[in-house]
Amino acid sequence: MNSFRNQLIHKTDIISSEKIRISIDEIREINHKLKPNWNFEVLEAFKRLNGEATLPEIYKSIEENTNRELTTSWQSSVRNAIYHYSSDVELFIGKEDLYQKIDTGKWKLR
Repeated sequence: MNSFRNQLIHKTDIISSEKIRISIDEIREINHKLKPNWNFEVLEAFKRLNGEATLPEIYKSIEENTNRELTTSWQSSVRNAIYHYSSDVELFIGKEDLYQKIDTGKWKLR
């Protein structure tokens, strides 16, 4: 991040928009790793589970791999992350449509 910032501020030549986009993507990835939100945790769980899983499988994957301290209501946060990013449910927030409902309690990445 510091290198990118220094190039942007101090170099006289122009940085390509592609390099800026790649740098922004890298910064976002670093930020997610430093402080992952629940949607990031769910996406990582789906990646570990080959893109398709039941809620209990997602819970187990997160529980075994997260660095965050889990509260008594953390599973509700996981479900909300899925529901907010799935047009298959009423709680969809209208942003990225990441998850597809296969059956009750079973989901896959779109």
